[in-house]
Amino acid sequence: MTKCFYDLLDKLKIGIVLLDRRHRVIFWNDWMSKKTELTADSVLSMPIEDLSSKFASSRYSSILDTIFETGQSRFLSGAVHGTFFQNAEFQPDYETKQNLQIEKVDEHTLLIQVEDLSGHYMKVKQMKKFIEYLEKENDEIKQLEEKSRRIAMHDTLTELPNRLSFLNNLELKLNELKNSKSGKNLAVFFIDLDDLKKINDTYGHKVGDEILKEFANRISSLMKNWDSDCFIARLAGDEFVLFSESDSGIEKFANQANLLLEKIHPSFNIKNHIPLKIRASIGISVFPQDAMTVDELIDKADKALYRVKTSGKNGYEFYKPL
Repeated sequence: MTKCFYDLLDKLKIGIVLLDRRHRVIFWNDWMSKKTELTADSVLSMPIEDLSSKFASSRYSSILDTIFETGQSRFLSGAVHGTFFQNAEFQPDYETKQNLQIEKVDEHTLLIQVEDLSGHYMKVKQMKKFIEYLEKENDEIKQLEEKSRRIAMHDTLTELPNRLSFLNNLELKLNELKNSKSGKNLAVFFIDLDDLKKINDTYGHKVGDEILKEFANRISSLMKNWDSDCFIARLAGDEFVLFSESDSGIEKFANQANLLLEKIHPSFNIKNHIPLKIRASIGISVFPQDAMTVDELIDKADKALYRVKTSGKNGYEFYKPL
């Protein structure tokens, strides 16, 4: 082959290797030299098996002999067969991949064209890692958003919904009842723990906080057994509010008020302190008899609560117009 032809092969952007019948290198273009850092002079006349451990195996060595004998070309995919020549641009432990097209030139010469896909696979790998990073970051953002949303809608001490959450849910429930025209009643219970201030002053606010948390647990547990849609929240301090619906009249609400008072009656056993007794006062307003809006229902339940507080505490009353 002429020098002009070899110069042309050196300018190609793929690897070109020419072998003789004994698998010895008779041409190694510049692309191969740059990729492997093996110069043409250093590899000339060397068996390809010494330059590629893969060709040293009988499986691939026989492929070369078969192409010489039959003249049928072979394509060896890097995705299936991996790498044939070490790529000096990558770490030794990095999995490089190369496509090989092997063809018979004449009775004495075999052509191997090498396309190195290592850079492509590295970019794909990096892209996958980047996508995994984005997915992880997205999950973390969602978790933070959920945590922020929960903090915004829940009381941090008792973990009950807070005032804003209660107002939103009560508004939704009232709209549902108004649109359904089901004839159901809904009661708002305004609950105040009696004399919690005295416990805070006597034993400290940490004890008072433990009572608030235990109270929240007791009421939440009780409400799980109610056969009606209900919702409880902590408004502030020792004030709690809940709503409950009924399709069997307001007698059900009176029964629920009694159950609430009974649940509070057992002593609160706070660590390192004597058992403490807590009582509660409850004011109740009913939709639609007493009011039709969120603000009016809460206001009238508060007025009913006030009457309980001024008449001895530890009980409940329904709202009654003056």
